[in-house]
Amino acid sequence: DVNPSSLGPVEIRETKEALRVATATLAPTVRLIAGKVEGLKGPIRVKMLELQDRAEAAQAMVDSAQKTVDEAQSRAAAMPLLKQAAERVATVEEVLQKMRETETPFLMGIETLPAEEAGEMISKMDRAAALASSAIADAHKYVALKMVEVGRLAEGAAENARAEMDKAKQQLDIALERVRQFQAEALKRKRLCLVDAIKSRVEDAEAAVQKMKDAGTEL
Repeated sequence: DVNPSSLGPVEIRETKEALRVATATLAPTVRLIAGKVEGLKGPIRVKMLELQDRAEAAQAMVDSAQKTVDEAQSRAAAMPLLKQAAERVATVEEVLQKMRETETPFLMGIETLPAEEAGEMISKMDRAAALASSAIADAHKYVALKMVEVGRLAEGAAENARAEMDKAKQQLDIALERVRQFQAEALKRKRLCLVDAIKSRVEDAEAAVQKMKDAGTEL
């Protein structure tokens, strides 16, 4: 019943030792009673059967306690795994925030920038998106590895831990989709920037041709 986060190795070790002693004491007693009861008759057999029932009830208690200890130990083992997974997701969120910050001028409505400046901004967006993709891939790999460790935990603890890990994986999937949308937006802006650059060069060429015509007319 102890909170897994406050359950230390000392408590688990002491409880497991108590269970070991109980099992070591009870097992030979159960075998002794089982060996004796077959050859008895009358009141002594009745008494021995009562002892056998008590021994079996005690064994059931020990088995239940062992299962509880295994669950508690697994919950305690799951805590750092879940904490580290949550930290990975938080790190990905920080990287995504930095990625979004590279788009700030465009989000402020500044769409008409000099070609060189716009190109530099889009390059920053591309680099930020690549870093975000890498961080998400690392986090995905980590969660997948820890899911293997979760599978080794006791059933109850494993089920809860697996649900939390699945939630972390879903958050990472959503983050990856956001990066893809960001990359698509960056690509669209890159194409617009290229069109603007070509348009600017065409206008410069037309202006040069017009100057040439004007000079030719004067001549």
